Amino acid sequence: MAISRVTTWSAGQVLTAAALNSEFNNVIVNPIALISPTTGAINFNLQSHTNLLPSALTATSGSTGNVLTYISPGVVGWSTVSLSTASTPNFGSAVMGLVGTITSSQTGGFAFDAAAVVTTARTASFQVNATSSFTVNAATAGPTAGGRDVSAAFASTYVHVYAITTGANSTAPAGILSTSPPPVGPVMPTNYSAFAYLCTVPWTSGSTEFNGTFSIRGPWVDLTSYQNLLSTSGSLTTSPQALSLATYVPPNAQEVKLQVTNRVQSSAVNAMVDGSLVIQSSGSQDHARVRAGVIAYGNIECPGVATAEVNIPNSTGQTFNYYENLISTGSGAIVYAGVIDLRGYRIANGG
Repeated sequence: MAISRVTTWSAGQVLTAAALNSEFNNVIVNPIALISPTTGAINFNLQSHTNLLPSALTATSGSTGNVLTYISPGVVGWSTVSLSTASTPNFGSAVMGLVGTITSSQTGGFAFDAAAVVTTARTASFQVNATSSFTVNAATAGPTAGGRDVSAAFASTYVHVYAITTGANSTAPAGILSTSPPPVGPVMPTNYSAFAYLCTVPWTSGSTEFNGTFSIRGPWVDLTSYQNLLSTSGSLTTSPQALSLATYVPPNAQEVKLQVTNRVQSSAVNAMVDGSLVIQSSGSQDHARVRAGVIAYGNIECPGVATAEVNIPNSTGQTFNYYENLISTGSGAIVYAGVIDLRGYRIANGG
């Protein structure tokens, strides 16, 4: 302890009221000095102590990025494993209960229940619990919260949406738009130090607006208006043909949601036609079949139509194949047609 006596008494010395009050006041006005530094170990076993924040802990033996680790009962220490290697990130972001919309040419709104945000150096992660919504506007030059992370307008590309915060103890997130995909993350505005990846949406070839309107729920980015990838009215190819997703689906999407409609019809008498519109997710591997059939008795003919939702993995080249597999009997013209619409895609945001 750092406190000392005011008066050292000798035998026979008279104790005055002023001297006694001075000794008591010395204790009252110096309570911290009375107990700190301690002259022995303090046992906290029977009494809780509150409001000790992690930021109050210091240690000269720790290194930047080390963590305080349980070693054995009653023993803790700074870990020797550094968490500051940015090339091999130790922390990742995640978002829970994400709800968002891209409703106009350049703006969108988002909200979530909770998120784990990560620092740009990826050496620390913080929990953010917030239900307040925030908006982003691609027309706002940056780096700034609520706008772009660069000054210049975006070129034709994919735009990634991030939530950003001021780091530890942040209570309200903001949003920012960037062409840098995760895990790189956005250029951070002043006073912001941590981010969480939310979603990715395509930017138009004209470099002026988002390529469509979108509804975001958790990891799914759904198109408000389906984008048609294929529409035939006369016949379908019976050999695999490639369709590109690159205009509407970002490279980091994990899964694609399609709506597939197959239609077969025959003008033959007493004929049977069975047709399957086959979707190949990659290479020559059949992934799904949407099957429709028709049987014509006499001169009566009814077309066969089938519609199904098909989810396929997003390939590296952002393409998939389709073809019609036909089985028929009888003579006469066979008409088979198909429609393939893109409904949405799933991204890895931890939701």
